[in-house]
Amino acid sequence: SSRSQNIISLRVHGWIENLNKSAVGDTVKKKDRLFDLNSPELLSAQADLLTAKHIDDKRLITSSINRLRQLGLHEHTIDEINSTNKPLKIFPIYANQPGVIYKLNIRNGDYIKPSMPLITIQDLSEVWVEADVPERYLSGISMGSPIKIIVSEIAHEKQGIVDYIYPTINPETRTGKVRIIMDNKEGILRPDSFVDVIFSLKNNQYLGIPNQAILRSTEKNYVIKSKGNGNFKMVKIDLGLANNEFTQITSGLTEGDEIVISGQFLIDAEASLTNVMSSMER
Repeated sequence: SSRSQNIISLRVHGWIENLNKSAVGDTVKKKDRLFDLNSPELLSAQADLLTAKHIDDKRLITSSINRLRQLGLHEHTIDEINSTNKPLKIFPIYANQPGVIYKLNIRNGDYIKPSMPLITIQDLSEVWVEADVPERYLSGISMGSPIKIIVSEIAHEKQGIVDYIYPTINPETRTGKVRIIMDNKEGILRPDSFVDVIFSLKNNQYLGIPNQAILRSTEKNYVIKSKGNGNFKMVKIDLGLANNEFTQITSGLTEGDEIVISGQFLIDAEASLTNVMSSMER
């Protein structure tokens, strides 16, 4: 999502003319002319300014200029009227920031009212990425942690930092949200895009085993532990953090235990794995 969003709305009634940005996704630069406005209120305020200048009433000139500002007219347009003494029939409306058109609620000829949201512009030079992180990993992430973002569609990597760790957990997915600030001046990241996020957790040491050593059942996890002299025992274990190669063991083993990794046991095809586990647990 974008960190900065500008909603264009006006303080006058009027009609939209010469709409220059006509589609969601159009790129906008600061001070781009978005559209022109035909507004009786602006025409009246403009006439007051030109009358005040004609009679050289400085107090009235100042109040007329302030009136145009209050109605939302761009300073550049006010300067043009003030310096040329020529009235405008329609009034240009400019973008206050760069970005892309995110919402477009108007078409040419539309009648608008004060405070109506007309155009929403998102500044994409810096964006937020919101990552869903499994609950067990959250303790290893801190504010300011460096993060790698991979845009898989174009095989592009970017760097970011953790800006905020949300205090709540989704009870269904058991994940928490982490907000990441990303520089996006080249415009690669777009609103609602999906990316892969790689975290570097705090440099803590954990007891871990290779993933292929874990025997998984529907409710429990086991490893085969050596008792010495060619004897083995099935041991129930509890799991913690994991990556592509290793998994943290939170209970069931201690450092130095010897376990079977893989390929060292053949179980008779007719034997039940449940029975094997039961016999080895004794």
